Amino acid sequence: MRVNARPTPAPVLTGSGTMTPVWAASLLAATLLALTPGLGGEARASGLEIPEQGARAVGRGGAFSAKADDPTAGIHNPGALVKLDGLQLMYSHNLVWHFATFTRAESVLPPTDVYEGQDPFAPVENETPFFGLGGTLAAAYGVGDWTFGFSIYGPNSTGKVSYPSTGGQRYMLTEMDSLMLFYGASVAWGTEDFGIGATFQAASLPRMRYSLVTDGVTAPIDEEAAVESLSPYSSSWDVEATLALDADPVPTGIIGAWWRPHDAFEIALSGRVVPVVFQGEGDIELANVPGQSPFTEAQLEVPGNSAKLEIPLPMTARLGLRYVHRAPRVEAKVVEASDLSQAEIFDIELDVVYEAYSIIESFDADLEGSILLAGGAPVQDVSISKRWRDTFSVRLGGTWNALPGLLKLSLGGYFEQGASHPYYTHLDFLTVDRVGIGAGLEAPIYTGDDTRIDLVVAYAHTFQEDRTVAEQNGKVVQQRPIAQCPDDCGGYTGVVANAGTFESSFDLLSMAISASF
Repeated sequence: MRVNARPTPAPVLTGSGTMTPVWAASLLAATLLALTPGLGGEARASGLEIPEQGARAVGRGGAFSAKADDPTAGIHNPGALVKLDGLQLMYSHNLVWHFATFTRAESVLPPTDVYEGQDPFAPVENETPFFGLGGTLAAAYGVGDWTFGFSIYGPNSTGKVSYPSTGGQRYMLTEMDSLMLFYGASVAWGTEDFGIGATFQAASLPRMRYSLVTDGVTAPIDEEAAVESLSPYSSSWDVEATLALDADPVPTGIIGAWWRPHDAFEIALSGRVVPVVFQGEGDIELANVPGQSPFTEAQLEVPGNSAKLEIPLPMTARLGLRYVHRAPRVEAKVVEASDLSQAEIFDIELDVVYEAYSIIESFDADLEGSILLAGGAPVQDVSISKRWRDTFSVRLGGTWNALPGLLKLSLGGYFEQGASHPYYTHLDFLTVDRVGIGAGLEAPIYTGDDTRIDLVVAYAHTFQEDRTVAEQNGKVVQQRPIAQCPDDCGGYTGVVANAGTFESSFDLLSMAISASF
């Protein structure tokens, strides 16, 4: 489906040697600011998640691929698992708040139906900003030169967003509710200075619901009738359509390597080498728009309906460079370590992450069935253009062993480019330029002869670019499954649905219990 046949002018966008720990923190902050461009301007390439899995990584701004000194190494960098001895367990839980607002711009198309109590230009907010199901469970067991691990986790993002079916965003999205899980088994081999490893994963999508309002108007007779049938804000033919899908597990995997060429320096390289491609299957559901649609339950049925949707996730690569400042000696009564001369005082890590999001060109739904609203018209396939681009992220963070054996403090931040082109900005995944900062603390809650249990708490805030899309540039178009607009409806190929201003941010609270035996 073409989206806008008119000329497209330039995008209209708005938006916005020896070191002391204090000196190191100042360097961390200054370098982060130097690496962080302004929020305004055209975005180039952020992904579906915000950094990162595990509370320790969150507190460091996601810079964790070289440090990776807990069982989540199987997710960040399997090669670093060789750092772990004996049995180690970790459960980390992320609470995510996703705040998003969309303000619809006025259309150059003349309004048709506008219903009582509806204001298409009023700002609409995500009605379910809190998501509390972000758990990560990981375990590792090191013996000799080998380490084995297990992990289960979901993407570090919100799993549900919802907006009013009568709001100005209605033709983009009303609800998205998904559950995605990764099950992994890891193995690593190496020495105290080097490790290589792999995590073999099964990616699962047990639930996905995607809803938006569609215009069920019947086919226009000619070009003039086609133009007059375009309804920019609402229509008596509007219905809320939902794709309810799930997908069988698919294989994927992560490989990684870790190397310590010097006591004060570590290098890490890892990545997802097999892209995830879910083959979602399910059905179609139709519902009236409250206070507007007049259809009966019988009319809203879709006989013989089915839906198929391919959902890809990209390959990734990350490079980590880590400086470690170690004390020459530490009192044995304070810190228990096999080699006290190697006790860490603080570290600084720089990670660069690449994600191949250009794999996502569009969401193309293959639909079957009959729509009874118009006397049994066949369902037309739906395509939502994305045109995402590959992303780069720079992450800088570190941890200070403030009270050796008793308290660690972490600080970090990151910058990510936005995956979506400005013209294709959408509420389902607001993949725009983002800057985040995180902080965390860690303290033991139990220590014994062979057992140690630590509590880790971290918080991160993500600032996202504000983006305004002008109607002449918008490439997300109202779906009309029965009467798709002809090639030319007086200069239009449909109603632009993403014309307006997008504002968003994330808050993340992460808590973890880590145990070693």
